[in-house]
Amino acid sequence: MRTKKFRLQLLLTFLLSLGALNNVHAQDNTYPFTYINPSAQTFTVPSGTSYLVLIKAYGAGGNGSKLTSSGAAGGGGGGGAYSSSTVLLASGTYKIYIGKGGDGNVGSPSDGGDTYITNNAGTVTYVLAKGGKSAANNSAAGVAA
Repeated sequence: MRTKKFRLQLLLTFLLSLGALNNVHAQDNTYPFTYINPSAQTFTVPSGTSYLVLIKAYGAGGNGSKLTSSGAAGGGGGGGAYSSSTVLLASGTYKIYIGKGGDGNVGSPSDGGDTYITNNAGTVTYVLAKGGKSAANNSAAGVAA
């Protein structure tokens, strides 16, 4: 008898939740962020609300190289990684860091910067896409991500 009652309660809860879902409306919004400077940009979820969001992050590419001995083209830098996650963001402020691409100076290779989003305190990272590696100096070989 207990098993039947439990199953009925689960079924009833499921059916009630289906009815509640009919009142939920979804809205698609896109908030693009681009590299401005090394500082964090912010995104604020209004008080008393929460958003279920799909976050897509792209790490910046590393710089290529130049064959300094011959002046010929060198190897290409690695592409930045891609990462995505669906996250429930409660009300509050979030920090968004956009990776900077490798600067391309011959003689000083630089990796691409990471792109990620954290809570305001920086203690929780929700999505992280690593930056690509730079090609070695005076090398014709490219770099994988």
